[in-house]
Amino acid sequence: MERCGSRCVAAGAPPDRIYAHFGNVTPAGTLRQGPAACRLYWRNPVIVAVKTDNPVVELYLLEGETRLLDRDVSRVGKRLAEELLSRIENLLEANDSSLESITGIIAYRGPGSFTGLRIGLSVANTLAYALQVPIAGATGEAWIAEGASGLDTREPGKSVTAEYGGEAHISQRRT
Repeated sequence: MERCGSRCVAAGAPPDRIYAHFGNVTPAGTLRQGPAACRLYWRNPVIVAVKTDNPVVELYLLEGETRLLDRDVSRVGKRLAEELLSRIENLLEANDSSLESITGIIAYRGPGSFTGLRIGLSVANTLAYALQVPIAGATGEAWIAEGASGLDTREPGKSVTAEYGGEAHISQRRT
């Protein structure tokens, strides 16, 4: 492998992938733990889709807007806030990718669990903001297709809000 500044070139890399050397700095500008590493990343756009409306979290990794690369469907229950980001990172890593190769995020907006949607949308919006990639929210059975088609019109830095399916009565007194 031959190093050249911030990029590494490797002979024999698959045509749809590239080796990249990112040093010790994350996209947010903070230092990573451990040594710098050369990793294999997708050349094509990688989109992460997140659905957290119930105790079973659904994560999908798409190449472009149509090709499903992998998915993680797991019952996390009350551990959603603790596990969501690491599950996203594990899904990316299992597919020779990383947070740096995300080019868009699709988030399920609801209806569903108030807390689950808030956690999922908070993580998705934060990732989109930190990585400066577009995020699209969608609802219904075809939420991934709807969200993928909406990514083209979204600007990086814009956030997505939840659709709870009713009013959130979090500040009303119980009787």
